[in-house]
Amino acid sequence: MGKVYESWIHSAFACDVCGRFYAHAVSLGLHKKVHEGLTTCALCGKVLNKVADLRAHLRQVHRLSKDDVKKIVPHQGERCRYQCDLCGHVYRRRDSLTDHRLHHLGRTACHVCGAVYSTVRSLRRHLRDVHRLPADEVRRNTELDAPAGPAPL
Repeated sequence: MGKVYESWIHSAFACDVCGRFYAHAVSLGLHKKVHEGLTTCALCGKVLNKVADLRAHLRQVHRLSKDDVKKIVPHQGERCRYQCDLCGHVYRRRDSLTDHRLHHLGRTACHVCGAVYSTVRSLRRHLRDVHRLPADEVRRNTELDAPAGPAPL
């Protein structure tokens, strides 16, 4: 090994999980989030290198709004007190967890085209803007006390 490489290894920060080396403590901290599952996409399972990459992935690949991304991947320092018992997602607000649970119940899937949304609000916007459904039909198909799936004809 050359002196420069040996010198870098001794001054580098090593991951205690996988042994990868990083030149900066901040880089190691970002990397450790991979092992904590904080960079795994809940929608498709893809593991990204950084939380910022996960946010970009959710926006670009899954076409989520910034608000929906914030609900799934909160920023550092934002407390996450409410956790989904089905998938482990954590949320800062109880109502965000409640919205999320509707996803598991199939309440955020479009009955026309099958597209799945992260919130009922996003589904309603989709039904209105994409399928041009009238407001009363959108409400009827997304009411929380209505059975999941398309409304009877």
